[in-house]
Amino acid sequence: MKINPSGQISDPKDCAAMAVLFCSEAGRFITGQNIYVDGGLSL
Repeated sequence: MKINPSGQISDPKDCAAMAVLFCSEAGRFITGQNIYVDGGLSL
């Protein structure tokens, strides 16, 4: 585990939540994007 700039410890649930969004109706218009689930580490 690594603490990131948001001050939180990452959890596998963070990535799972993004996967659920992509597979849901709410994410149906998200295409061709790089979305980093890293708490601001890549900023």
